[in-house]
Amino acid sequence: MSDENLAYTQRIGQLLGSTQAANIDLVAQILKGDAQLKASVKATLHTWVEAHWTVSFIEGLIHLETQLPDIAVPLQARYQFLLKRFRGWRANYSILQNLRIFAKYHVSQIEHGYLPANWTPSPQEATLLASLPITALDLSQKGWRQIPPWLLCFPRLESLDLSMNALETLSDAIQNWTQLRHLKLQENALTQLPASIGALTQLQTLNLSDNSLNTLPDTVGHLARLQTLDLDNNQLTALPQSLTQLVQLHTLKLSNNQLTTWPTATSSDRRAMMAKLYLSNNQLTDLQPLLVQYTRLQYLNVASNRLRILPDALTQQTELRRLYLSNNQLGTVPRHLFELPQLTHLSLHNNGLAQLPPAVAASQQLRYLDLEDNPLQVVPDALTRLPQLERLRLSGTRLRALPARFHQMPRLRKITLKGTPLGEQTGVEVASTRTQFRQLMP
Repeated sequence: MSDENLAYTQRIGQLLGSTQAANIDLVAQILKGDAQLKASVKATLHTWVEAHWTVSFIEGLIHLETQLPDIAVPLQARYQFLLKRFRGWRANYSILQNLRIFAKYHVSQIEHGYLPANWTPSPQEATLLASLPITALDLSQKGWRQIPPWLLCFPRLESLDLSMNALETLSDAIQNWTQLRHLKLQENALTQLPASIGALTQLQTLNLSDNSLNTLPDTVGHLARLQTLDLDNNQLTALPQSLTQLVQLHTLKLSNNQLTTWPTATSSDRRAMMAKLYLSNNQLTDLQPLLVQYTRLQYLNVASNRLRILPDALTQQTELRRLYLSNNQLGTVPRHLFELPQLTHLSLHNNGLAQLPPAVAASQQLRYLDLEDNPLQVVPDALTRLPQLERLRLSGTRLRALPARFHQMPRLRKITLKGTPLGEQTGVEVASTRTQFRQLMP
């Protein structure tokens, strides 16, 4: 570019910086009439922004965008890059002045966490932040060890994602988020929660999975609107009794903890909405307390615990559809297990079962049955009276033959027999066609 054009472009930058609409409109008219100059300006203004940008210049640039978007849009992208380097703002300009522009045109930059983590806003700055119409923030994967002070200045927040950081503690000031409905804190380094978590009474979903929590505060019982609570993959050994007060809780995930008992509710609340309960990989020995408390379960996973018996309270689960009991120590299964009217999926994998009772025929809705890795030598003829059964898993058993009528089961689609005498004898490890089924016939 010639020295004349360079000087002219710098003059255009100064005009833009004046924030006077007449000057900005003049720039637009000049550039519209000279394609070569327009191209030169477009190329040079990038470096001009880098060296000379001011709040007024950006305001002019945004005004220009309505008339020359092909120039302004790339420059705005450059400006957004500068926003990421927010730490330099305070050294050169009033952070409050820049925040006004930030708030007016680039709320999305706050939403992506481009403010410095260690910045503590002044009271005036905090007031400005609180006035922003920000209701949702995704601040995951920032590497933060603690919540930045400025983040506590958004009382209108309804959804906040702080997952996959390195948070070790939560400030008591989180009680400022009184409108928060959805909070993600999974994959951090939290060992405990502050009692102030109970102040977030509008919470509907709370994800705390993949932390190092070893206890929960009693105030968790104040989260009366909570519908989904995820505590998978922590180090919990017990739960507060107050947890049983959350009658709107629909889904509770507690897999991969160290729970040995379930808290006893003071009374069974028929309003309890619990439908999905994940408790695999704990150390539970008794299901009676939770089965009495929650009578509307649809999904229950208690695989890999230390269960030896299934209590009579199981008969109250008239809405239960999926039940996972694999890797326990049952030895035998009671008749009432097969009297659950809605049960479609049942896993009894690796429970030391030597036989299956004829009562299995009562499971008229059963579609999936897993009996793998049990010392079963036969399965009862009653199994063939399951009209909905589609998948039958028998690998790792001692099975040598199937009932004579099994191939007449109308919906049966797949049988697994890997590692069984029958599978070795017939060469069929997985049967999924009628031809393979016929090979298994006695």
